[in-house]
Amino acid sequence: MEIFMKKTFRLIVVAQFIGLFCLINQATTYAGGPGTTTASFLKIGIGAKNIAMGETGATTDDVNSIYWNPSGLNYVSSKEISLMHAIWFEDISYEYLAYCQPTEIGTFGVGLNYLYMTAIEKYDENDNLLTGTYKPSDMAATLSYARKLDLGHRTFNLGLNLKYISSNLDDEVGTAFAFDVGGIYDKLKIKKEKLKIGLAVQNIGTKMKFIDEADPLPLNIKLGCSYNLMPLISQSPNLLISVLDINKPIDNDVRINFGTEYSRKFGKDISLAARVGYKTNTKGYEAIDGLSAGFGFSFKDYALDYAFTPYGDLGDTHRVSVIAKFGGSVAVRLPSHDVEKVDKPAEIPPAPVKTVKPSLPTKKMENYIAGKITRGKNKPVFEAVVKITQKNNELARVYTDDNGKYQTALLPAGKYTVKVWKDGYIAEEAEVEVKEDQPVKADFQLKRELKK
Repeated sequence: MEIFMKKTFRLIVVAQFIGLFCLINQATTYAGGPGTTTASFLKIGIGAKNIAMGETGATTDDVNSIYWNPSGLNYVSSKEISLMHAIWFEDISYEYLAYCQPTEIGTFGVGLNYLYMTAIEKYDENDNLLTGTYKPSDMAATLSYARKLDLGHRTFNLGLNLKYISSNLDDEVGTAFAFDVGGIYDKLKIKKEKLKIGLAVQNIGTKMKFIDEADPLPLNIKLGCSYNLMPLISQSPNLLISVLDINKPIDNDVRINFGTEYSRKFGKDISLAARVGYKTNTKGYEAIDGLSAGFGFSFKDYALDYAFTPYGDLGDTHRVSVIAKFGGSVAVRLPSHDVEKVDKPAEIPPAPVKTVKPSLPTKKMENYIAGKITRGKNKPVFEAVVKITQKNNELARVYTDDNGKYQTALLPAGKYTVKVWKDGYIAEEAEVEVKEDQPVKADFQLKRELKK
């Protein structure tokens, strides 16, 4: 199994380099400035959060990564659904729907883009008004797959999209097929915060033909990074995420997009975020000065985002998107310095002694499951999957850190099944019982699969 996975990884890497080569080759052949490609609706970004931050998305980590970089689906730990409605200029509307689901063999997703406008009057080639109207529209359906591949202490997030694209212009319909490939590497750290680096090649595919003419799709190379700047300037638990994308489209010059998000939690379940972004090299109908802004509100497993982008004389655009998580708790990938707290739980402060009516001592909630996954001579297993179920329902999924340690979120008292697995090893599971305010330790030692 391990040999197979390594070969698969090499094939995917080779495929990405081939895709890059094809993209550069086609860009050299066909590039001729804006308007030389078809299916331009594929350039319209999705997700109000990403749009507000300058249309950045190389390191997106939610269901909307289906559009930006499919490898970002590896960070999704529960079922997610995304809906977006965009009010475009000139009576154009844009809708987006996406869904993803993590499984033991990777994360699968589907996406649907649909752009349409109100009825347009018909004219002949001499600009004479004809009887009747038509409603042009564009559609793209996407199937996605993402998987995390571990080669020793090197772990890569890889993803692939397959697309069917259709454009309807009166009685003429053009179709094309395309694919995206992407990867994210997140093992670089600055002050214990991960620096995520993402690469995606978008819209590699066939030409779209209308009548006797065929034009290429809007191919694009996207390279980007993201980092939480807050630890560099403050000890605040709030987040200050900075993102940067560098794009090389087939029909335009290099474009640099960047943005920032400041988010703050209010209590346990509520958080608010303010966002701003900027795009360079904006020309023609692109956003005036490249500015964008927006905000976000989240409550438990639901997030509502809004983005505003001005387009000069064409008007302003507004996007609203919603993301909902369901089907179990969100998996938490804890860094080493957080997981080490498992071996040294916080002490319970003693009750006050000299009081008439002593209050109950404040106790830190500790009803979670934690442990260490090892192999061979007590060697830690990195990025092993730990799934927590109760009565066949998955409640949480977490991953071991560099030291092989893991820790779940708080769980209600009760009996649970803990299942552990990793490619190349035999899966193990055990029954545990969580009691009120008591952590449960569940260690596992994995054995290698026999090579066939």
